[in-house]
Amino acid sequence: MKLAVLVTANPNPQSFSHAAAAVAARVLADAGYELAAHDLYTEHFDPVQPVGESANTSSADHLVERHCAELSRADL
Repeated sequence: MKLAVLVTANPNPQSFSHAAAAVAARVLADAGYELAAHDLYTEHFDPVQPVGESANTSSADHLVERHCAELSRADL
């Protein structure tokens, strides 16, 4: 099965971004994609890269590692 990664980053769950993501999720599911959906606000994703981490190929943050793993195998 093909994997699609869908990322939403809006603090308002009633936003247009969330509505568009919901429609995209339905369309992708109907098209046969496995979906990895992420709402960065509900996941409490920290977008700040720790000092010294830029030389590494991995992160101490489990969410970063999870997202990277999904992106590396994603078809869309």
